[in-house]
Amino acid sequence: MRRIILAVLLLAVIAAPSSAADTVRIGIMNFENRANGLSNAHVRAITDVFTRMLANSPSVSVIEQDRLDAIARQQKMSMSGMIDPRMLVEVGRIAGCQYVLVGAATKFNKTSKSTGFKGIFAEIKTEANITLDARLIDTKTGEVVLSASETGSATHKQSASSLGGVTQTQDVAGGLEDSAIEEAVSRISQRVLEAAVGDYMQVLGIDGRDIMLSIGAISGARNGALFRVNAEGGEIMDMRGNVIGRRSKAVAIVQIVEVDNEFSIARVIKDGGNASLIRRGDKIRAVSNGEAQSLIKNKELASSRPRSFGDASDNDTKDYPAADAPEPVKPERRTSGSLENESTNPEKVIPTYGLADGETKARIQLHKNLQKSGKTRNVYNRYVELVRTHEGDYLAAYQAGMTALALGMKQDAMQWFDKALEVNPNYVPAQQAKENPNAAASGRRRKRK
Repeated sequence: MRRIILAVLLLAVIAAPSSAADTVRIGIMNFENRANGLSNAHVRAITDVFTRMLANSPSVSVIEQDRLDAIARQQKMSMSGMIDPRMLVEVGRIAGCQYVLVGAATKFNKTSKSTGFKGIFAEIKTEANITLDARLIDTKTGEVVLSASETGSATHKQSASSLGGVTQTQDVAGGLEDSAIEEAVSRISQRVLEAAVGDYMQVLGIDGRDIMLSIGAISGARNGALFRVNAEGGEIMDMRGNVIGRRSKAVAIVQIVEVDNEFSIARVIKDGGNASLIRRGDKIRAVSNGEAQSLIKNKELASSRPRSFGDASDNDTKDYPAADAPEPVKPERRTSGSLENESTNPEKVIPTYGLADGETKARIQLHKNLQKSGKTRNVYNRYVELVRTHEGDYLAAYQAGMTALALGMKQDAMQWFDKALEVNPNYVPAQQAKENPNAAASGRRRKRK
């Protein structure tokens, strides 16, 4: 019961309301069958699995093949045979898609191996492997923004006994192809979400040995699946104060032991790193057993979390020699007359942070959703989470302060306004709210520009 309550609370914090206008529209084409031995029925199912998994994200609106086919017919285009990428872009653009997803099943094999006492008792292990190649195309530019190849695997064991020359089997293997497809699609779907909207699979929380992950049955999670947990350090800035990346380390390999519809529980595998290094918000990515063993064998799992360059409080000097580390560079801000310094519009403020395109889009959308949601404790917690995931988000710090004021938490509000001004000393809304919190709380502040 404790685990269920924790899951409900965590999901309530991370779930953001969305509207059709705020979602990224992705068109999904039927995958081609280039794999010997794989039935066309299984290949047709690939599109359905992609649709289910991508549509599970509140950030995505999926446009299915039938709709794209109808548009192609209206435009007197042929969608049969080899698809011209230029035609894909045109059909997707007419359908209002920002991206189209196209690909093929390229490899398939299914093998069986028997062990035991021949003629008396045996165990038969059957394994299926399916490789999918996919491309995500931007309909505005025709650019391939993601090219991914992933292999899904599924195994099944069954016992067989021979009595009087008659072989009897139990637990007949079935649906291995479907399970392998689910795994491959799940991996590609997550990479699509990362590329298109900045959605990442993450650690939701830690409860003793249990690591809660943001992937559930409807997103393709299954018992036994392995994930690499990546811890991110502070931002890396260039000499102009622009964020150009983050230091990231793999800190653990976890394996799912329990699956719910929208989340799953995992545990660190043997020799798979230190569970104490895992934090809520750490990103996760599915890995194969071979990849996991390679990380362990090559000792690539970190013994400490990454930190910002120049952060002398961290004892991890192997990667960051303290004597040579540069001091953190403060972001340069434009004058108080600059638009982002006077606006509370996320579409005008957040692009100045210097984040990757996908993360910028996702953060803008989350801000817009929260601004529509009123001033509640849950909204306050979500603004705090936005600051935690990117300390340079001074708009989130300001909005956390405004929400705190509305909730009667004046002291907390002042701290958040200070946080916003620490990042951007010229941010006018935070200056005004701090100078006159009573007026800000009653709504007498500058309108969003």
